[in-house]
Amino acid sequence: MKWEDARRECFNEGADLAVVLNAADQAFLTNMTFQFTQQHPNVLFHSAWIGLQDMVQDNRFVWVNGIKSKSDLKFWMPGEPNNAAAQWDKDRAGQDCVVIVPPKTVGQKGWLNSWDDVVCRGQRHYICETKALILSGVKTEE
Repeated sequence: MKWEDARRECFNEGADLAVVLNAADQAFLTNMTFQFTQQHPNVLFHSAWIGLQDMVQDNRFVWVNGIKSKSDLKFWMPGEPNNAAAQWDKDRAGQDCVVIVPPKTVGQKGWLNSWDDVVCRGQRHYICETKALILSGVKTEE
């Protein structure tokens, strides 16, 4: 679905599009897309939306939680972000939303560099995240 529709779908599930706070998050999400492609070879899976976009100002990427993308935490594919307009995009809106493109293999040099800026109206899979529920100090009746 489109980026905004995917975000709305995440909201409907009590979640939001995934946010990358560190290299471990990036490894988890990139590996998830890789594993999906391996387990579902007959599904057309080009990429998955994450919660990063620059809709307000080009090249000022902001996460859906309001945090500006940190300069030391970027996992762009080579040549990205390039803000290229897709040939089918009659409005020439540019590429304002970010996806993770599954790598061919995991663990090799550069495998985490999987971000690509794409047109937000394109059809993609998506990754939602929700806060973890941690239970502690739970008492049971004896």
